[in-house]
Amino acid sequence: MSAWRVEWLRLVRTPRLACLLLVFTFLGLAQPVFVRYGPQIVERLGAGGGAGVQLPPPSVEQALTAYLGQAGGLGMLVAVGITVAACAVDASYSLAVYYRTRSSLVAQLVPRLVTAWAAAVAAFTLGLGAAAYETVVLIDPIGPAALARCWAAGAAFLTLACAGALLAAVLSRSVLAGFACVAGTFMVVVPLLSALPTLRPWVPTPAPAGLLDALPWRPVLVAVALAVALVAAALLAARDKPLPRH
Repeated sequence: MSAWRVEWLRLVRTPRLACLLLVFTFLGLAQPVFVRYGPQIVERLGAGGGAGVQLPPPSVEQALTAYLGQAGGLGMLVAVGITVAACAVDASYSLAVYYRTRSSLVAQLVPRLVTAWAAAVAAFTLGLGAAAYETVVLIDPIGPAALARCWAAGAAFLTLACAGALLAAVLSRSVLAGFACVAGTFMVVVPLLSALPTLRPWVPTPAPAGLLDALPWRPVLVAVALAVALVAAALLAARDKPLPRH
């Protein structure tokens, strides 16, 4: 049985694919609903406590940006966890010996990364379709060009996250350490970099400003370029990585 077939079976016979589909679909269905009925929810919750929170009127940009933001947060963490778990071949000594005596580490990593990445992007696409449907029903129609730009930005960000997860899985000795490294980078370091005015237009983000009007090419291009560089670095490190000691 080929490594590609093994990874496909591992994806569909474990909760990995189901978790991805469930999380992204839920986010896609929930965010437009909250954007549409958020003012009423806040008003009811604040009616008894005197809260004066004011939300802007619902719009297509708000609904899609809300989904992209959550997909780049919670959805990204789920995708990273699944990718690290799939690519951490050396996390278990016995499994590392089993796999690496049959083929090289690079040959093991490529199908694992591609399968996890494809599943994450497919789940994100399904969630975006759900978000678009809810937005059309509850708020306003969406142009296909705007939807394509949303997909490009979100898919590029997830590609970068999966590439970072691969490098972390190769360099770390445990799944938890690799996941913590990538999660900390994307949840802490990346937002700090985007707070700097000079770097903000270049920092990868799942929901760049003005996305529905035109595709901000700089963060998408940086995300794709960094993803290619991270995958290359991970495969080079894996090529010379010795078998871990028990």
